[in-house]
Amino acid sequence: MTVRVLVTLSAVQGNHRSGARGFAALSMTPWSAALALILVVALALALPHPAAAEPSGVITGQVVNRTASGGSVAGVEVTLYTFRNEAQHAQRTTTADADGNFRFEGLETTSEYVYQVVTLYAGLPYGSGVITFDPEESEQSVQVGVYETTQENPGIYAETASLIIAGIDPETETMLALEIVELVNPSDRTFLPTPGGPQGPMGLVRFSLPPDATDLTAQMGMTQEEMIQVDRGFAMMAPLPPGPREVMYAYRFPYKDGQVSFSKNLLYGARVFTLLTVEGAGQVSSPQLVPQDPAQIQGRQYAHLRGSDLAPNSALEVTLTGLPQGSGLRLPFDQPPPGVWAGAGVALALAAVAAMVLRRPSPATAPPVAERSAAAEDTGAPVQEIQDLLEALAALDDRHATGGIDEAAYRTERSALQDDLKRLLREHDIHLVGEGAHER
Repeated sequence: MTVRVLVTLSAVQGNHRSGARGFAALSMTPWSAALALILVVALALALPHPAAAEPSGVITGQVVNRTASGGSVAGVEVTLYTFRNEAQHAQRTTTADADGNFRFEGLETTSEYVYQVVTLYAGLPYGSGVITFDPEESEQSVQVGVYETTQENPGIYAETASLIIAGIDPETETMLALEIVELVNPSDRTFLPTPGGPQGPMGLVRFSLPPDATDLTAQMGMTQEEMIQVDRGFAMMAPLPPGPREVMYAYRFPYKDGQVSFSKNLLYGARVFTLLTVEGAGQVSSPQLVPQDPAQIQGRQYAHLRGSDLAPNSALEVTLTGLPQGSGLRLPFDQPPPGVWAGAGVALALAAVAAMVLRRPSPATAPPVAERSAAAEDTGAPVQEIQDLLEALAALDDRHATGGIDEAAYRTERSALQDDLKRLLREHDIHLVGEGAHER
């Protein structure tokens, strides 16, 4: 009926334009023009429109139990988290088949979308790295490893450890310290530290602190709730899956009359131990460490000492003298760790440089500073990319603190970002001066 009326109106208009008097009475009045417009719009809305192309991305994968003689992964729940422009966008859940296989379809493949796969096994989250699609790609495949658990310490040891004296307050005679330890679980089971485990409190993952340390705050690899106080330090209650895991924590400790000496018990030893003290912090010495060329971090110079192959349960003796007293410039922070470190790019940069770039012994033939600077430029070090990763880590921490991302997605995304940061810093020579900068 609508089409017939429109044809009639068209014929009327055509005859009127041709001058046929018999149709003069039917010429377009305001009312008939309005009616024609309504009918045209109605017809246009009724016509089929080309459908938008459905997203074509596919992520397939498999959940694999990497513990020898581990249990079945059939039927485990698998969640895909979608992030758009670094914000959590959506999530989907499916169930793995008898062999642990899973599949997600209809995914966006443009550059602003990234994905992560997370599954819970034995009550613990395990995830993939960050998943992206390259141009012209429409399918990605991932593997998510899960592990059985143990409450007995499987022989945890420290691959590297760093102590950074990052700030001094002369008025209160206190120092801000940051420690980064790369722990390694050499087994094929996730270690679940618990005071009621087979080894009791001695089986916990423990760290010593200088006397009278305060304002202890978790920064990476654990949460504040996963730290408990023990004699002369604290213990970490966070699960430790097989392989390496970096933990970072900050605290404040006092000095008196411009000096302080303390001993740290290296319960897990350290293949490489690095000590950095901010410029203006007096003189630092340790019988277990050897002075190196200064390190340059975030535009500030640090004294640099290093030791290798420190045995488990060995003591590290540190002495600082000539520390500033009374009123004066605070170096470089004037707030306690909770206000300084939380989500701070400086802390992340310190951790990245100290724990990843300074971890290797110095080569015997490092080029001089000027030559190294030119060489670093020649490598095309991705400074912006590194800064983007640091900012992404800080933004992720902020989202987690405000409840914008759930715990499982937070842990897996943070781990993936840290892995990317490690890779870049290992591939490029960044921020260091002299021999201590070089990576093998």
